[in-house]
Amino acid sequence: ARIFCRDFHAELVAIAGHYKVLDDVPMDLRGKAVQVWLEQDQIKIAALD
Repeated sequence: ARIFCRDFHAELVAIAGHYKVLDDVPMDLRGKAVQVWLEQDQIKIAALD
């Protein structure tokens, strides 16, 4: 599963029982267009170019 956001301000992101809270998200990704996915039981977040 992938989540796509145009303006990322989520306080919590969860996929298949795994989650990441806003405090764990790098500051440079906040407010940006991002994609979020699960890779080997870890939530990954990357900017969309």
